[in-house]
Amino acid sequence: MLGKDLTNSLRLRILRSIIRSLQFTYSKMRKEVFIDGERYNVLENVFNPKLFCSSELMVEAIKRIGISSNEMVLDMGTGSGILAITLAKQGARVIAIDINRDAVRCARMNARNHRVDIDIICSDLFSCLRKKKLFDLIVFNIPYLNLKPKDVFDLAICDYRKEILQRFLRESHDYLKDYGKILLSYSTLSDTDEVERMFRENGWRFERFVQRDITRFESIIVYRLEKNNEIISS
Repeated sequence: MLGKDLTNSLRLRILRSIIRSLQFTYSKMRKEVFIDGERYNVLENVFNPKLFCSSELMVEAIKRIGISSNEMVLDMGTGSGILAITLAKQGARVIAIDINRDAVRCARMNARNHRVDIDIICSDLFSCLRKKKLFDLIVFNIPYLNLKPKDVFDLAICDYRKEILQRFLRESHDYLKDYGKILLSYSTLSDTDEVERMFRENGWRFERFVQRDITRFESIIVYRLEKNNEIISS
């Protein structure tokens, strides 16, 4: 078991090195990306959504789930603002949050370029919001590498011991309407069996809403979560 844990840790460290190398190499070559036919600017210290397919898969999930006009939606960990802008163009009223100030600046720039009105806030998860069941939908392209972050950029890709996921699942109940939904992306590289156990333990029903194989060894899953009110009320 110890040998397996060391192998997994080494694999994740190598993957982080590859991601960081690609990120900073790509950002020097191009300052913009195209997602679902739309152009977005990406700053150097903001995770580049073109490196992996999770943002494109989340856009697909958003379009599949359907957004009614004037629904309140929260885009947690907005990054360059792609999901928030997609939601706003579908008529949602959107609040977008990121802990990285450069991401907030980048998302605001992209929102202006796309001519959509979004409240974009720098915050550590829900800490900037009053506890109120405000949102019909929360979307989160969550980090998933089980490594301690080295810097602000790593906060977009690292979630040591799933501490961010645990906080998010616990605190979301205070901000999501009783019959609201969550779209949350995750990678099979980071023990989805444990993730699904955490869903259940924190009072969430779930389904694998959209899934795509990106390598022989990894799939990205977009989960759709709803409150399990029977567990919450017991």
